[in-house]
Amino acid sequence: MTISVAPDWRAPHDEPRGIDPTPERTFTSCMVTGHRPQHLTADEMAWSQVALHTAAWRLRSRYGMQEGISGFAIGSDQWWAMAVLATGAHLAAYIPFLDQPRRWSVTERALWSELRQRAHREVLVAGPESPGYDVRMLHARNDAMLRDTAAAGGLVVALFKPGATGGTASAVERAQSSNQPMLLLDPASRSVTRHGW
Repeated sequence: MTISVAPDWRAPHDEPRGIDPTPERTFTSCMVTGHRPQHLTADEMAWSQVALHTAAWRLRSRYGMQEGISGFAIGSDQWWAMAVLATGAHLAAYIPFLDQPRRWSVTERALWSELRQRAHREVLVAGPESPGYDVRMLHARNDAMLRDTAAAGGLVVALFKPGATGGTASAVERAQSSNQPMLLLDPASRSVTRHGW
């Protein structure tokens, strides 16, 4: 089964703003953290996909992004992965454990497999002998992405609704506490904000 990774650009949505200034620096590595579809309304989901694709294109063309890092979960992670591939940048797959897509639909598993095959490099956080689904590895995956992005002098792209809780909130909090540069995409207010750059 082949799954198209091209977004549907026919729907009219406001273009995200906030990343247009002439760059004072470059970000060769850009990771994403963000919400899954069940935490977004239909309008928020549509805006989020456009925002992530717009961010990827601008980060690639204006800020020197060479690699996009994705945690490969459904929603923001996979939308970012598709956007990174569409720009021609390398995709890094940070997979928490091999059973990550086990609970997903057939279509979701097929997309995960296709994106994994197209990744330039892969980091398997739990190792090949992992016992299966382990929520601790989801947080370990986020930590690995944050650590490697910081080591590369990269940027954290966060699709985040302020006030939300969970893994995305934890990753945003860790990025802020370590003063990592961040691009915050808020689907609730449809705003784009730069932090620390």
